Amino acid sequence: MLLNSALKLSESKDAFALLEEECYEPGKYYSDYLHLILTEQMLLRGCTKDPQDCLERISEEYQDKATVFWGWLSFVRVENEKAIKY
Repeated sequence: MLLNSALKLSESKDAFALLEEECYEPGKYYSDYLHLILTEQMLLRGCTKDPQDCLERISEEYQDKATVFWGWLSFVRVENEKAIKY
């Protein structure tokens, strides 16, 4: 559903709210992968503060998959040198 919303540039507020809830409440659906999806959705929605918190919650073992999002976040914040490093 969120993939389609990204492709069609629609908000899908209910799906986004559910994703946020699952990412911030540790439980059976809590995962690094969901945090990456949430980070992507936040960046697509123009958020610049919350994605960092989300990225920091990702485990060390999964951080290599998060580098593109760290770079994207740095670019959006006009931290170009930092973005290039990622």
